[in-house]
Amino acid sequence: MAVAEYVEHIYQEGDTVGMASNTLAAVQYFYPESIGRLKYSWKLTGLWRRLEPPSQVTPFTDLTVLAIAGAALDLGHKDLCALVLLGYDRFLRSGELFSLRKSCISFGSSKVVITLQNTKTSKRKGVDEMVTITSPLVIRALHDACSNLRDSDLVLQRSVSSCRALFKNILNVFELDDGTYNFYSLRRGGATSFFFKSGSMDQTIVVGRWEHSSTARIYINQSAACAAEIKFTSEQTHRMHTAAAYLKAL
Repeated sequence: MAVAEYVEHIYQEGDTVGMASNTLAAVQYFYPESIGRLKYSWKLTGLWRRLEPPSQVTPFTDLTVLAIAGAALDLGHKDLCALVLLGYDRFLRSGELFSLRKSCISFGSSKVVITLQNTKTSKRKGVDEMVTITSPLVIRALHDACSNLRDSDLVLQRSVSSCRALFKNILNVFELDDGTYNFYSLRRGGATSFFFKSGSMDQTIVVGRWEHSSTARIYINQSAACAAEIKFTSEQTHRMHTAAAYLKAL
C-alpha cells in the first residue's frame, strides 16, 4: 500500500507514467519478495498508462525558447532561465536538467563543460557523459544562475513539481498551455533546430548522445515546429519578442 500511495503521489505531482513503472520495477529488483505482491500498484500504473496519451509533444523553436527564458529571467527565476536555454542548446533530458549540480559545471574563458552523471548512457557504459557549451548566451545564463550557489547545490532552486508549475504558468503567458508543450519539447526542439542549422545528422547524433540515426530522427520534426509557429497570432509573437528582449540583461 505504501508503494501504491507513492504512485498516486507522483501522478498528482505531474510526473510521467514511466516514473511509476521504473519505480515498481526497481522495488521488485531490490526486494524480490515483493514480486507478485504489488498488484494494486501495477493496477494503478496500468490505469494511468491508459489515461495518458502517447507523448507527442510539440518541439520548441528558437523564438519560443528565448521567450520562455526571458520571461523566467524577468520574473527573477535565474535557475529556470539557465536550464531552459541549456536544455534547448544541448537538448538535455528533463531529469538531467533537474539533477544538475554546480559541481558538475566547469567554467572556462569561452566554453563550459558539464559532466552528466547517472544518465541512461552512463549507466549502460559505466562512464559519465560530458557536454560542451560554447553559446555565449547559455554560458552567461549559467554564470548568473550559479553565482551564489555552493558546489553541492542543484542549479534548480525549487522542487521539480514547483518548477513544472512555474514552467506551465510561463507557457500560459504566451497562450501555449494547450497540453502539447512540456520540458520534453526542449529536447525535441533543440535537436530539430540544431539539425536544420548544421545540416549534419552526424553532428546532431553526437550532441544528442544517440548511438543511431534512427533514434535521432524520432526527435527531429521541423514540420511540427513550423506548423506550431505559423499558428501564432501577432499578439503572441509580440509577447514572445518582448520577453526574449529581457535576456539582454545577461
